[in-house]
Amino acid sequence: MRPKILVAHGKVIELERLRRSFLRWFQKYPLIYDSHLEGDHRFDYYLEGSSQNWGAIRAFPRGLAALKDGQYFIPGLETDGRLEILRRTLALRGVIYADLDQNSPDTALGQAFRALVSSKGG
Repeated sequence: MRPKILVAHGKVIELERLRRSFLRWFQKYPLIYDSHLEGDHRFDYYLEGSSQNWGAIRAFPRGLAALKDGQYFIPGLETDGRLEILRRTLALRGVIYADLDQNSPDTALGQAFRALVSSKGG
């Protein structure tokens, strides 16, 4: 259910047009996670922490390339304690953890994810 918007009618129509335009643009990017059983689940393994609790996830090109290369993603909203648990869990898989600056373009999926870990152990 959408909340009521108390603005002039013309502004509501303009906002709705903008919302639809954004959704058309955003839906051009591949859906990498969907909680529905019939969804594509090939990248679920690389989405750690609470990632899968957020609903559908789409990937921009660099994020998709990173996933295909075996990199793991952890949401930026995870607590430090939860990050430490995830780091230890991933270490058991032989994964090297690298906490990247969330403002860096190298996080590949943007500011929503603050930690990127690589499955390339060494």
